[in-house]
Amino acid sequence: MNDVKGGLRPALPYYLMKQTFPYQLRKRIETDIRAQSLCPPGARILVGVSGGADSVCLLDVLVRLSEQLGVTLHVAHLHHGIRGESADRDASFVEALAGRYGLSVTIGHRDVPAVAAAEGIGLEEAARDIRYVFFQEMAEETGADRVAVAHNREDQAETVLMHLFRGAGLQGLCGIAPIRPLDQGEPDGIQLIRPLLQVSRAEILRYDGESGLDWVTDETNADTAYTRNRLRQELLPVIRDSFGEAAVRHIAEAAGHLQHTRRELEMLRKGEARPVPEATEPEARIRKMPQAALGQLPGELRIPVLPERDAEQRLLLPGVGTLLCRLMAAAPVTEAVLIRQTDLCTKTLDYDKIKTALCVRTRRPGDYLILDAAGHRKSIKAIMRDDKLPVADRDHTPLLADPAGSRVYWIPALGRTDGSARAHAGQGTHLLLTLIPEKETM
Repeated sequence: MNDVKGGLRPALPYYLMKQTFPYQLRKRIETDIRAQSLCPPGARILVGVSGGADSVCLLDVLVRLSEQLGVTLHVAHLHHGIRGESADRDASFVEALAGRYGLSVTIGHRDVPAVAAAEGIGLEEAARDIRYVFFQEMAEETGADRVAVAHNREDQAETVLMHLFRGAGLQGLCGIAPIRPLDQGEPDGIQLIRPLLQVSRAEILRYDGESGLDWVTDETNADTAYTRNRLRQELLPVIRDSFGEAAVRHIAEAAGHLQHTRRELEMLRKGEARPVPEATEPEARIRKMPQAALGQLPGELRIPVLPERDAEQRLLLPGVGTLLCRLMAAAPVTEAVLIRQTDLCTKTLDYDKIKTALCVRTRRPGDYLILDAAGHRKSIKAIMRDDKLPVADRDHTPLLADPAGSRVYWIPALGRTDGSARAHAGQGTHLLLTLIPEKETM
């Protein structure tokens, strides 16, 4: 049965509404939208709405954010000709839903089973292809430059797993992109966007429930004859039971990291400069070492022992910048030196207390930093946690470390250095380290 679910919830005063889950989730989605330039001001967005919980959530979020984002909306729904009366009911539901929001709506009808039979392809594949052709036609007809669909975090994880099981390289393991051309042959044409890609299914259901939204349920979603449904209904529960609730999120996050890698590699292939984050703080610019660099660590990013004073080594860190290492005689502390010592991107160590090769690498199990001259240690894992380094950045943050051991001498993103190897005025041989973020590299 195709049930209508949901209820009514009375409006709340604004000061109370800001404390609600729906409001907080909308703000999170708005942040994602702006960070990824999904909905630039002035955009005309065609919103694909099936009537299910995901697309109902998407539409409500975009309606409530439309003024802040400066966008206009048009609703589109495709009747696939598969489920008879229940599909008719879905189309009527979406038409009424758009009307309640005061939005214009287009309801399309296609005979997907006939197309699938004629072309000898599966119903899932035919439905997907026809749906995107419909979106392309409706976007052109309505003048939309964006088409928004409601893929979520679970959809991302399912896609990655399906590609992996069928055999995939980097492109396949990137999964679903948050934004891509609707027509792959027209990179500058209408863009397909997925504002809910970092939102879980449970969060969507909670949003709809607490917002008093109705939705319809497609009974075919429970049919495990379809590959994706079987993966969703049978495999994901096993993964969650075996590895915890966070497992699905980790799969989806891995896809995001691989998308970043692919963009970096494509820019390197074309000889283009990679975009530099807008943030001006050194921490924001050096925090993440892209996956594209990881294949070179630690061997090619090793700093040899510097044999002479005033010798200098330059080490290019792909996607991060350039590390300058200069060996120099200890100097009296001057105002200029003090300023440098407080600079996140410049540190001075007592090289006489190191006397080994160094490398720039990412963290490993067992890594630690010596906190003080007494030799007290703290694990890099604990430091990153206590210093509130975002979880997604921790495996990609560059460290200056012993290539053969677990001792870390400098965490540029956090401004942390080995407490037993700090340089003192007039003592020892100083190793001056300067990390120049890529934007500033000459």
